[in-house]
Amino acid sequence: MTPTQTHPAAFDREIDRQGRDSLKFDLRQHLFGRADVQPLWVADMDFAVADCIIQALEQRLQHPVLGYSLRPQAMAEALQAWLLERQGWQIKAEQLVFSPGVVPSLALAVRAFSQPGQGVVVQPPVYPPFFSCVEANGRRLLRNPLILRDGRFKMDLPGLERLLQQQAPALLLLCSPHNPGGRVWSREELADLIALCAHHDCLIVADEIHADLLYSGATFTPAGLLSERIICLTSPGKSFNIAGITPSVTLIADADLRQRFRRELEAAHLGDGRLLGDIAFTTAYAQGAAWLDGLMAYLQQSRDQALAYAHEQWPLIRPMSPQAGFLFWLDCRALMAERGLNAQDLHRLFIDQAGLGLSAGHSFGAEGSGFMRLNFGLPRRPLFAALERISQLM
Repeated sequence: MTPTQTHPAAFDREIDRQGRDSLKFDLRQHLFGRADVQPLWVADMDFAVADCIIQALEQRLQHPVLGYSLRPQAMAEALQAWLLERQGWQIKAEQLVFSPGVVPSLALAVRAFSQPGQGVVVQPPVYPPFFSCVEANGRRLLRNPLILRDGRFKMDLPGLERLLQQQAPALLLLCSPHNPGGRVWSREELADLIALCAHHDCLIVADEIHADLLYSGATFTPAGLLSERIICLTSPGKSFNIAGITPSVTLIADADLRQRFRRELEAAHLGDGRLLGDIAFTTAYAQGAAWLDGLMAYLQQSRDQALAYAHEQWPLIRPMSPQAGFLFWLDCRALMAERGLNAQDLHRLFIDQAGLGLSAGHSFGAEGSGFMRLNFGLPRRPLFAALERISQLM
């Protein structure tokens, strides 16, 4: 098969996902109290998957037996070539540990590299499973909130240093690029963070699943490129819109850390191959580059047009401009003040008056109160219809 060629206009195709056991669409009644809201919450996209991935799955399904499978060597080779080409990161095959998903791997890392009762640092507002992976496994959740300045997030390293000195946490969970803000941490920021944590013997676990969804002008630095004592988690699930099928990979250069992670993985019997997911993973990295480039051209235009529209039409809502990903972090604090709303009221306002199902900001930590997260990974016609509905809330 040749690499998929996708013109950006192909992403204008609207696909009905309702009634397909879609988390995004078929949970609307349960989550929002009505089934007719336009869902702009969970971070998957409404675009058709690259033809090369569909064709590879169809070809395998011509064989009538779908038994237990081995992970193909091509899986590691495709990822190695991708990381070298896209991130400048040369990694050995033995440093790759495959697992069912990034969130399970995050929980496994918490279990492997900390003890019950030990502290684990998160930097809210942040992807909600960061909290549950800590607390559900009996560790102490330690918060070092990000600083919002001039419309972008930065890490509070002085605050982190105090926390490291006072609480001696075992781990820090890093979201890089950041979800929900779309911030791509600079090489210098990461180097300072790594040096500080190393000085206090605090291991970093980095969720890097949005790393390939970069906009022009942004440069992603994998944390593992700067230190071998970093645990990096990634997957093609977000970049190629295959989160419902593909596994993830944990990249660990340090042999002792890798052994500890593998031990936790194997204790839960989570390391076996998954036939169709492994095919999707391999094909995405081996043949999907042109499709991803087309996607990013489309998303960048959507991002820029939406930001321009918001600047003109939304006097009380300010979206953060993401450097990566397909998520807008909407600052609605002025709207809340104007209307006298609390965080729950704000969520209901988007549902009841705009007919939109967004992610409530307070689910990303108390620091997200007054914000909403909007997924703009969808064709432009329904996207701009949603933006116009938000205008009616002003």
